[in-house]
Amino acid sequence: MSKIKSTAKILFKIALFFAVAIAIMLLIIANLSGKNPQLREGAEQFLSRVTNSRAVIGDLEYLGFIPDIRIDFKNALFQTPGDPTDVPMKVERMTFALPISHYLLNKKTVETISVTKLEARAGFLTPKALIVDMANIADNKLTTPHLQVKGMYGEEEFLGRIELLPVLFKDDRTVYRLADVTPVMLKTDRFELTADLEGVKHGSHLKNIMLIHKDKGEMTGDITLTYSDNAAHITGEVVKEESKINLDLNISRQEEGLALNMSGDIKSGSLDVRDAMAMDTALSDIIAFFAHDQNGLRFFELTGGVNVVIENMACGEQTADTVHLKLNAQSPTGENTSFWQERAFAHAGLTGDSPCAKYFEDYLKPAE
Repeated sequence: MSKIKSTAKILFKIALFFAVAIAIMLLIIANLSGKNPQLREGAEQFLSRVTNSRAVIGDLEYLGFIPDIRIDFKNALFQTPGDPTDVPMKVERMTFALPISHYLLNKKTVETISVTKLEARAGFLTPKALIVDMANIADNKLTTPHLQVKGMYGEEEFLGRIELLPVLFKDDRTVYRLADVTPVMLKTDRFELTADLEGVKHGSHLKNIMLIHKDKGEMTGDITLTYSDNAAHITGEVVKEESKINLDLNISRQEEGLALNMSGDIKSGSLDVRDAMAMDTALSDIIAFFAHDQNGLRFFELTGGVNVVIENMACGEQTADTVHLKLNAQSPTGENTSFWQERAFAHAGLTGDSPCAKYFEDYLKPAE
């Protein structure tokens, strides 16, 4: 019994020591807030590590940790280390805040996100040049709270939106988090894409997809993406009118910096060739928006290929027999290449005098 009491006293002393130490630490941190030079230097060092650059904050409006983690700065430059004249990114103003208690408990909430006029050249944050004119949490009580981002990616304007779930915090304050199923939206000059994003084990599920293309109309879909360190598996379907395509694709990267390798199957029980062309154009425009180099080409740098089986293909008033295609994405020069290959289509009986030939003529032309 005496040993138990002795052990309990030791544990109590240890707990008391850590409680006092934490209290002192929090007191020190609480007094480290405001806009003094030491805080600005610490913020610059943190931003430099995160962005792999040399961050220089023009005006630190506020930095604090208790009771909230909050940073507010203006006129920040992100310089190439060793060359202060080279500025790959600059930010006019950024504000971020969340309760420290939620951070410590890993509740994944945020109270404030606000960015004004972020400009980053291609390759610094994103493959293409990025301009964020405005990003903030909109909660005007008239619409569902959401994070909205407006700007330009490459040479295209875009508007992005992610709905948020409001969580009531103390003192009638509201913080926000992602819901289990999160509606998302991306709108560009060429298309508008909406979907419900749901997390699954090792991946994401995009359901209730609605794609509205400015030239090719509407199509819907349901896609699941699962991934590991060097590979991804894509399953799902894309629907246009009465046509449906089922996807079962694997994408892998063997070594950093090399092209992606694709394999798998694309199948359809019933497909109108005009719907197939519309799907290809719309999906290619989405890929081109995110791709690091468009140059009039359809796809990312890929190797490998896919098997295509179409049981019933309608070509105008006529119907083709079951179509089998083996489409290669590999280019002998190592450059991007279209999936469409004349030899594969000729072998499948879709060129020459076939009823489908005229529909594929433009797609069999090599990219310029």
